[in-house]
Amino acid sequence: MDWNIYLTPLLQGAWVTVQLTVYSTILGAITAFVFGIGKLSSNWFYRGFSICFVEIFRGTSLLVQLFWLFFALPLLGQALGLDFRMAPLVAGTLALGFNIGAYGAEVVRGACRQCHVRNLRRPSAGLYAAPDITVYLPAAGHSGNDAQLW
Repeated sequence: MDWNIYLTPLLQGAWVTVQLTVYSTILGAITAFVFGIGKLSSNWFYRGFSICFVEIFRGTSLLVQLFWLFFALPLLGQALGLDFRMAPLVAGTLALGFNIGAYGAEVVRGACRQCHVRNLRRPSAGLYAAPDITVYLPAAGHSGNDAQLW
């Protein structure tokens, strides 16, 4: 059996996997920061929208999200007289990115809630304007000790 005939489709599939990974990770990171900070916002609309987004994308399966973006959204657009069709790579990137971003938003929200005001120290002298931020990670176990990251 000649295995070389499978090499081209396998390499094409690997390239699509790399593209999906890179694009969805970038989209997921942006989404995580936007909606993670949004869940802490004092603006009720931004906070409510962020909560709805995170709960919808965390509460549904990734496979369901893929089907909705690739199959159901174009049907909805057709009923409204709009064209919501998208390429499979775009639908996959959006579904993966929003799913990753929804889970990451909770990580960002939790990390922001753990950053106490006492951990932010203003510089004492003059020229350097950025605050000195000390980030602490909880140590493994329940010993009560913190491991300083920076």
